[in-house]
Amino acid sequence: LYGNDEFAIARRLKEFEADFTDPTSADMNMAHLDARTMGADELNNAVNAIPFLAPKRLVTLTNPSGKYTKPNQRKKFKEFIENVPETARLVIHETMEPRDVNKHWLVKWAGQNGEMIKTQAFMLPRQWEMAGWIVNKTKNQGGEIEPPAAAKLAEMVGVNTRQAGQEIPKLLAYVNWERQVRVQDVEAVSIVTDDVGVFDFVDALANGNGKSAQHL
Repeated sequence: LYGNDEFAIARRLKEFEADFTDPTSADMNMAHLDARTMGADELNNAVNAIPFLAPKRLVTLTNPSGKYTKPNQRKKFKEFIENVPETARLVIHETMEPRDVNKHWLVKWAGQNGEMIKTQAFMLPRQWEMAGWIVNKTKNQGGEIEPPAAAKLAEMVGVNTRQAGQEIPKLLAYVNWERQVRVQDVEAVSIVTDDVGVFDFVDALANGNGKSAQHL
């Protein structure tokens, strides 16, 4: 999993975790590792451990590029992935911007090994796409939002999908899923982030008024 939409990646990881329905064994069959801080044998131990009352273990690994920076390290890491046992599902997730995807060593390698590795990209919508994103996410949660209301919420949150994802259920609860969310609802319920006086902020900076600028 790769991209700059960390909210979407986090939700996808939760979907993997949802495969473990037995709460008594779920924690014993999952390991979440950060490549930048894990010990030398942690990944090997996590992947090769025997599942407990389950067919597979889930191992998630965050940002391996932060650890494997040299060609020989990356070579060994790729060889390790090729030998992950059938008893483990290894999910790697890497934060990266769209401009870096085509030249990223792990994405290129995964693309060459499509039979073994499945890749999914999670990129933040562009600002002009956010209103449509909000409309679709609202429908997915069983509600509706008027296009002007979606545009208003998009103005407030920018491309922060996490904040938008938090605002949508609040708005639907506010209208009790009985009607479309309107602009007035967004203004009444959602956290406004765009109404700060930008020109006042710039003026405060220009005038050397740091306290006022920080407040704005």
